[in-house]
Amino acid sequence: MVLDRGHQVRVLIVGGTGVIGSDLKKTLIRNGHDVVITSRQSSAHNDSTLALNLENISDSVKTISDAGDFDAVVLSAGVSSIRACRMNPETTSLVNVDAQVAIAKELLSANSARIILISSNRVFDGSTELTKIRSTHSPTTEYGRQKAQAETELLSLGESVKIVRFAKVISEHSELIIDWFNKLSANEKIAAFTDMALSPITVGTAVDVIERVLVTECEPVVQFSAVDEISFLIWPV
Repeated sequence: MVLDRGHQVRVLIVGGTGVIGSDLKKTLIRNGHDVVITSRQSSAHNDSTLALNLENISDSVKTISDAGDFDAVVLSAGVSSIRACRMNPETTSLVNVDAQVAIAKELLSANSARIILISSNRVFDGSTELTKIRSTHSPTTEYGRQKAQAETELLSLGESVKIVRFAKVISEHSELIIDWFNKLSANEKIAAFTDMALSPITVGTAVDVIERVLVTECEPVVQFSAVDEISFLIWPV
């Protein structure tokens, strides 16, 4: 299933209140599509917002199933904190892997929806500049391991699944940016990796890439980053 810019289609964004999901929602609605999002807030449940707690997989799958058919689903929810994944690997894996796969299986069994998983270059160890798209997974963090597992399991479900793998997506609303801004404004020190590089892209660019994957035929895995890499150490500067 590929979305057609010429007519309205129904899209579910799992994680529609996040940095990427909220901007994607605005873009798709502006382009005339019917968009339903999910939120962890139970009070937000209505025709365009489904209240989901991905730790409860069976309830999440039922809620989505009861919402009717979707032409495409963007899996953008999850626990992205490196520390949280390291400290709570079982719980975070439930959200980042098991829930994503369960939702995809349910929707694929119901119709021919296109499934898009938003992934991360954390599936690689970061030791090589601009890692090639077909490189073997080599995660060094629990978060990266979970994303690698989710990619593998979802791709095994068939051609309707697409992986969109980003480098660092930056936004003025990102927790790291806000934390660094507040500390620097207070003349406090910040900590940054000295042995890791990144190829940051803006949220707007990320949304454009996702929409393109929705509306065109593409390879199973799409990887996107800036052309050049910069050190984490000089990024705040």
